[in-house]
Amino acid sequence: MVACVGLLFAARPGTQGPRDLPPLPEPRIGAIDAPEMREQWHSLALAEGEPLSFRQEPPLLLPRDDHGTRLSDFSVAGDVARVRFDRWNQQTQSYEAETWERDRTDTIGGRLVSIFSPTWPPAVIQSRLATARVGLDRPFLFLGMFRGPADGPNVDRGVYLRVGNSLARPVEIVRVDDTVQYSSHVVNLVVPGFGTERLAADLDLEPVARKFYEHFEDSYEVLAVTPEAAILDRYAAFHRIVQNQVDGIGRPRTARFAAYGSAGTLLGVELNYNAYLLTNDTSTHELTHIWSHAFDWGRIAGIARAGHEPASHAPLMTGGESQVGAVLEATRRAVVRADGTAAIERVTGLGRQHPLDLYAMGLIGPAEVPEWFVFGEQGQFDPSTSSAPPPGTSITGPSRRVSINDVMAIHGPRSGPVLSTLRRASIVVSRDRLISGEEMAYWNYFAARLEDPTGSGIPSYEGEPSFEVTTNRRIDVRSDIRPRNGPAVSQPHDVDPAAFGTTDCRGIELTQAPRARVRVAERFTVAGRVTARDRSDFDEVLLRFWPGTGEESRAVRVFRDVSRSGTFNIDVEMRDGQDGFYSAELFLFWPGAGSQYARCTLSPMVVLPPAR
Repeated sequence: MVACVGLLFAARPGTQGPRDLPPLPEPRIGAIDAPEMREQWHSLALAEGEPLSFRQEPPLLLPRDDHGTRLSDFSVAGDVARVRFDRWNQQTQSYEAETWERDRTDTIGGRLVSIFSPTWPPAVIQSRLATARVGLDRPFLFLGMFRGPADGPNVDRGVYLRVGNSLARPVEIVRVDDTVQYSSHVVNLVVPGFGTERLAADLDLEPVARKFYEHFEDSYEVLAVTPEAAILDRYAAFHRIVQNQVDGIGRPRTARFAAYGSAGTLLGVELNYNAYLLTNDTSTHELTHIWSHAFDWGRIAGIARAGHEPASHAPLMTGGESQVGAVLEATRRAVVRADGTAAIERVTGLGRQHPLDLYAMGLIGPAEVPEWFVFGEQGQFDPSTSSAPPPGTSITGPSRRVSINDVMAIHGPRSGPVLSTLRRASIVVSRDRLISGEEMAYWNYFAARLEDPTGSGIPSYEGEPSFEVTTNRRIDVRSDIRPRNGPAVSQPHDVDPAAFGTTDCRGIELTQAPRARVRVAERFTVAGRVTARDRSDFDEVLLRFWPGTGEESRAVRVFRDVSRSGTFNIDVEMRDGQDGFYSAELFLFWPGAGSQYARCTLSPMVVLPPAR
């Protein structure tokens, strides 16, 4: 058991200025969170002191539940008696050092493994949950960094906890046998020992795929795998090319589908660590890797590559944002100003694929790809990972104008199949048991959401949309599960809801939740009752909508009194110029309260322009 933190929402005596404080930023983990594209598996076994995996108990954090958390069977390679963990404290914006003592040892695949079982009480976990932004675009939160053996060098691995959502309603589940079950948009397979092979080499997805094809159609271009026991690695996810029949994109022809049990439809397999499968940015990034990014920029533009996995990600260049950037995240693009200088610009509205990637997909021809600039100093922001420099940041060094003809001179013209529909199966793999109905509902809801069935774009708080939108809706993503023999599950899912869940805000019981999708000039009501127990004299509530751009001038605030019985009622109407992407936040105040942080933060709230 680790120590409890202090009061979460302590007042700030003497604080001047606004009563509500800006959102607390989450730490930037860098390459640990970045997806990657692997052509080859890692060949090295886990070194002593490196973590393998853990099982979260309970499997989903729920704001309505007053529970702590245990990381069961937290496995570390080798004979390691004590390890270091830095738990993130959102209040202080700093890490709190912990030391875990080993429970026992085990032998897996012929290797000794040390087992830990760290536990935190409700006060710690619920404090962290209250200060984190979670919601429809972020169904997990960052707990902290595993640092490695107590007397050894740092082994930095981010640890994340899955957060449930009350909108993920119970789902119909078809149980095939003790090792296979499925719903409308997710399959759960039991594959004994899955993930433990990382002790000796990299994860092998071939057995998972072959088991999948025993029961489900060979009609998917992508199999997206995620482990039930959270596997710890340097990356959020990876994509491996299984088949490529497209020329002119810098990648050789490949046909490895038979090893996975496919007769020829399968193009790629993904491994998504923890809940990254369920986010727009990771999902779009991995799907884009089917075609991109393997262009030889040393030969095309004479540059030395830098950033995140630069051999398989896009360089620092103009022409639009990239969904697979080595230097810039998808919320940023490089532009050349009218005076000839270059700078970073924030992507506004819904993001898109770079024209060069649309060309690689076969969605536009070479004549539709405008010229662009490629910059010589690729590592000027971060030489080892992608980043999001503040808008207006200058880009230094030389640049070179490039055209599609320069690309074709090196790689030849693009030719080969063009997809209009992309079928992707989401597969949760557990080692020794089928997952619970509540877990199936969680994975199924968010997998269905990535399909963007209503065509709204399903944008995130930062404005990152569905893969379909990034391709200008020229590729339709389908993720329904199609069994070979059993019945298909057809169940409607409100994956683009009008409002957030009424039980997803810690300390506040909502009878009418904040809107998740609204138009300018559309009135709505937020109502509820304060249930927080740290004080008994709450007299005011603030509903704040904070923009994804981080511009405080665009924040929308509505104050209302709290009745003696603890209830409140807030009427809201967004005005012209307030369209965009927001988080919905609730604050509580009492007589003499200093400035406060939000009690809960839900995202994304999408405010659409007025109907025309």
